[in-house]
Amino acid sequence: MKKSSIQALPDAWTPIVYDDEVRDDLNEWANSTFTPTEAGKYLINVTLKMGLLTTKNSFYLKMYKNGSYFRNLDWYYFDAANARYTLHGNTIVDLNAGDTIKF
Repeated sequence: MKKSSIQALPDAWTPIVYDDEVRDDLNEWANSTFTPTEAGKYLINVTLKMGLLTTKNSFYLKMYKNGSYFRNLDWYYFDAANARYTLHGNTIVDLNAGDTIKF
């Protein structure tokens, strides 16, 4: 999944909206949510690019499993004007068919 346009991030927890699929052969992505059709170990990779940050703040790339906080994948404290930054995260997670993952 990918974001096809800029998403404003207010000063509060904001889910990332993925609105464009690159490839989804098993139809496991819908409404910015990954739902595996088979149980197993999954490698999850996420990148979030932020640009032109203008206020001091902390940013966290959090992963939610089945609606509950599961793991923090990356974080950054921004303290400079007009900065750009990219958060990266990856993890291996055990999932059952029907579990959900969001960021």
